[in-house]
Amino acid sequence: MNTKDRLKYIELFDLYSNLLTKHQVNILDDYLNNDFSMVEISSNYHISKSAVSDIINRSLKQLSTYENKLKLNSKINRIKKEICTNSKSKEKLDKIIRG
Repeated sequence: MNTKDRLKYIELFDLYSNLLTKHQVNILDDYLNNDFSMVEISSNYHISKSAVSDIINRSLKQLSTYENKLKLNSKINRIKKEICTNSKSKEKLDKIIRG
């Protein structure tokens, strides 16, 4: 996973982790935030490396699905960009928030 994708998934994880199971959260937290390898994770949780890979891939897909449906991250990023470029843009911010 490249750095750009990793950062995107960390943002999605921060937003949507409450929608994942505790097991998924623990494994993704180790993978994304703690930068553990799949081998380290499999050893820590006493599961196979392929099971870790499946959980990570399934969880990342879920995070992407949540973002595609809810678009919270893209709205937050648009708001941040608008605030940085123009502090007098209340009308634009209202339009972004309302969809």
